[in-house]
Amino acid sequence: MSRVKFKGFEFNLKTKELSQNNKLISLQPKQADVLSLLIEHSGNIISRQELKQQFWSDTIVEFDQSINFCIKSIRKALNDDPKNPQFIQTVPRRGYQFIAAIEAVKTSIDNSAAPQSIKSPAQRRKPKLYYPLAAGVGLAVTVIFLFSANTSEPTPPHLDTEITYTSKVDLDFKRALYLFEKGDAEYYSRSYDMFAKIVSEYPNYPDAHAYYALSGLFTGVDDIHRIMKEHTELAQYYHPNSSMTLVLEGMTELYINWNAKAAHQLFQKAVAQSPDLTIGWHELAVTSVLLEDLELGTRSIEKAIQLAPGKVQERYHTGWFYMVTGDYERALMQCEQTIELSPKHAYAHQCAAQSALAMGLDETAKKYFLSYMHQVGASPESITRVSAALDNEDYLAFYEWLYQGLNYIQAPDFLLASAKAHLKDYDAANKHLLQAINNRETHVPLVLAYPEFQALRTDPKFKGTLDAINY
Repeated sequence: MSRVKFKGFEFNLKTKELSQNNKLISLQPKQADVLSLLIEHSGNIISRQELKQQFWSDTIVEFDQSINFCIKSIRKALNDDPKNPQFIQTVPRRGYQFIAAIEAVKTSIDNSAAPQSIKSPAQRRKPKLYYPLAAGVGLAVTVIFLFSANTSEPTPPHLDTEITYTSKVDLDFKRALYLFEKGDAEYYSRSYDMFAKIVSEYPNYPDAHAYYALSGLFTGVDDIHRIMKEHTELAQYYHPNSSMTLVLEGMTELYINWNAKAAHQLFQKAVAQSPDLTIGWHELAVTSVLLEDLELGTRSIEKAIQLAPGKVQERYHTGWFYMVTGDYERALMQCEQTIELSPKHAYAHQCAAQSALAMGLDETAKKYFLSYMHQVGASPESITRVSAALDNEDYLAFYEWLYQGLNYIQAPDFLLASAKAHLKDYDAANKHLLQAINNRETHVPLVLAYPEFQALRTDPKFKGTLDAINY
């Protein structure tokens, strides 16, 4: 028995892939391992000690936090309510039990029942596309992009063909856009799923490819490099004159190709073409910081917040901008306003804490460091320990806890490098950065903006690292 199904879900015990309605659901490797173990021992209680021994044997402390986070993530993937569970039941003081009835999946000869990710239009048969690379990356090169063959799919209509969309897809797009603009991980993930359906069913719907790729980037989905590049090409094909296509091109240049100058030019074109395009202004602020044009960056971020004063996304981006530019008073104000709009926005709590600490507001910093820990589900023991350390002005204790937690959940190396840089362990930070560069992690270009990395920028022994991200 290699594949099982239960209440609309399917799980491959060999590849450890979870799917629903033939769509893959993203799980971290350890989460997939734990779910596999629970399913294989369906009906039996798996103790926390067994989980620790099998999956966290090398962990000295904080494995309780890791298990809590892992089970919480699996439940989220299954949309399982711990108070009324359908899949994973907590047995007090004993462990966890998989309680849903499971059924083996018959494997057909052609494997047509195997879970597949949603087919984007780029996986269908389309004519060859010819286009120049974006201006700013150097010599213009003609690239041939050949879509994979699937002869059952129709050829798309000519770009000049007038298209009338149903009110349903218009409404679906507006709903997805509403979630996208709410600006936190949960809503980005939900909007990603909704945009995925739209680009699958209506590949020529205006700006759907742009928002699909960007919601995937902000969600942190797997294979984001391919998704960004593929849907940039589709956006260029279907809507070459759209400002959102320019934004998507810029985001691909910045986060995938690590070319801040090219991205900067594209964002400038986007906001010149559509002055009310909020996302264009806040991304222009980001590249302005990277290129050390703080005057333009300030004008850009203020324009973004002026356009969308009530949006969580813009409040947090504004707080982040002021923090990295050293305007901590305004950063604290914006991050606190983000928390008012979205109390569970964890990064806003950390931004507020760091800004307050830089201003010497120790009690405010402590409040937000601890509220961040509460938001991410830290164990009571960890919160008590860090709180006592903060009382003694030992702020490094927070980052020591943060590094341990990030390491246990196998967070991207860029985030691990940031935690180590806060601890002033620059050798370890550099090691993680080099690994992040090797992994082509999307956040790497931002290293030149984050305050905690300033020491690496001025120390000659880290020159090799900086050269690798010198875009």
